[in-house]
Amino acid sequence: MKKNELSIKEALQFALNQIIEHCGLIIIIALIGVVANIIRFGALPFILGISFFISLFTYHTSYTPLSHVGWNFLTLKVLLAALLIFFIFKLIDSAYTLGFTKISLVLYDTHKAHYSLIFSCIHLAVYHFIASLLYIIIVSFGLLLFVVPGIIWAIQFWFYPYCIADKEVGPLEALKMSSRLTYGKKRELCMFFAVITLINLAAGACLVFGLIITYPLSVLASAYVFRKLQATE
Repeated sequence: MKKNELSIKEALQFALNQIIEHCGLIIIIALIGVVANIIRFGALPFILGISFFISLFTYHTSYTPLSHVGWNFLTLKVLLAALLIFFIFKLIDSAYTLGFTKISLVLYDTHKAHYSLIFSCIHLAVYHFIASLLYIIIVSFGLLLFVVPGIIWAIQFWFYPYCIADKEVGPLEALKMSSRLTYGKKRELCMFFAVITLINLAAGACLVFGLIITYPLSVLASAYVFRKLQATE
């Protein structure tokens, strides 16, 4: 195999080796991610559900039609509160994602990392937040165009978190950097992402806690591929 040539086997082997060697670090950080996402996806529906039931009890005595109760629930204040909660939890998730990404890159470079690195990219959370929204919009639009463009763009811009964590660039520049890195290599990368996706789907089907292993595997393997792409740029 040529130097710097992409290898799915080597990427997965690197990731697995790092998980075994730094088991405590990886498992604890992955658990933090699981708990954070449970809170993230559970808090908003819970708060909005409580608001809805408060609306029901508040307006029950006045015999307000149910349609009016629904409208009361969707007042500007409730919507703003929901958006604020979403924004806060998304920023926390962005900081966590970048921190884990930074750890994966440091492990590739030095084979050593510390827990404190999980907080090393907090100042870049807004960049990731914006870039992730742009990524979702781009990929969703591509999926509407007969699916294939969405898959291509998903691969093309996949490495934007690595660009932000590694180079501390803004959201647009991160997407552009990822596009440059993947240019002419999408066929090789397509197989890599297919394997990663299948591994995560299999783990998720077994139980969500299977992702405690496969999610770090995906992040570390992607870090390996990212460095290889940089070396061939």
